[in-house]
Amino acid sequence: MVCRTGRIFMHPSEIGFAQPKYFHCVSEGLLSRIGFVAVRCIQVEPFAQARNPSYKLTADCGPYGVLHTSAQLPLNYPLKQMLIGKTMIAVLNLGVRKIAGFSSEFLVVGFPGLEGRVHLLNVRGKSVDPGEHLTCTAREFPVKIPFSDFHRADIRAATVEKIYKGVRGNHFSKPISLLVANLGELGYRHVMLEDLDEDLMGTQVAVIVNLAGTILTPEYSKVLSIKAQGKTVPLGVDGVVANGARLF
Repeated sequence: MVCRTGRIFMHPSEIGFAQPKYFHCVSEGLLSRIGFVAVRCIQVEPFAQARNPSYKLTADCGPYGVLHTSAQLPLNYPLKQMLIGKTMIAVLNLGVRKIAGFSSEFLVVGFPGLEGRVHLLNVRGKSVDPGEHLTCTAREFPVKIPFSDFHRADIRAATVEKIYKGVRGNHFSKPISLLVANLGELGYRHVMLEDLDEDLMGTQVAVIVNLAGTILTPEYSKVLSIKAQGKTVPLGVDGVVANGARLF
């Protein structure tokens, strides 16, 4: 691949970075089956019956209706006002799970932090309508998938340390941005993102590190993103976690 300056990208080690570890790959098809959707939290209640500190959340899921879930969020979000009105990313098609007699209808996703805290996957404060899909998710995803399919998608937090804009290549219909992302003990990656119009330098993004494809190798990955008002919004971390922390 060649950027607008004529620089050719071949391997992260070219620019002094360690080679990343290799992963078992998943297909674009499998990733598209995971029902990643933006939801807006509209109600928070304590969940005293849960084994670990948890809330009962009610969320507006757009065309998918109003749904309920349980989430272990009190340690990082001790006040319910910190969550009400917040846009979160959820997986809607993992089925209903019973927790202490309560029906949890979807999974709120985030990254593990210190002392059991959960840092939500977020939309960087952008205005995103409830029900909006991630760009990797099919418009009509399956009603239910096994949890193992979600777990196979290896999504990690990574800090952006370099940005190359206007990268061109035979595999791209238009120029893209190429980020160099620090995944901690997992090494560094070239990460591709279309339509980048904000400065991500020094921020954390959510990177899928094991996506197979015609040009994706263990050195090249993609940032999870969502569309907001016609623009691509790379997803980030609500707070700061260790680079390489895995989405759950």
